[in-house]
Amino acid sequence: ILCDDFHWQQEQQKVSITNPQVVNGCQTVTAFRKKLGSYSNKPSVLARIIKAPSNDEGKKQAILIAEKTNSQN
Repeated sequence: ILCDDFHWQQEQQKVSITNPQVVNGCQTVTAFRKKLGSYSNKPSVLARIIKAPSNDEGKKQAILIAEKTNSQN
């Protein structure tokens, strides 16, 4: 997940993410959306949260992240 910013909220045990953008996770997001509201427990998924600069260098980094993480290895 690329984002503008994120903060760990200790009391609530959750992460607050500003402007999240999923990178190479479309199948996972789609699967969760199809089952939205039908979970008996809170599901979880492993994810990386990356705060990228909001400039040209950040855009280059985002492209590299998408390219390098898009494999089935």
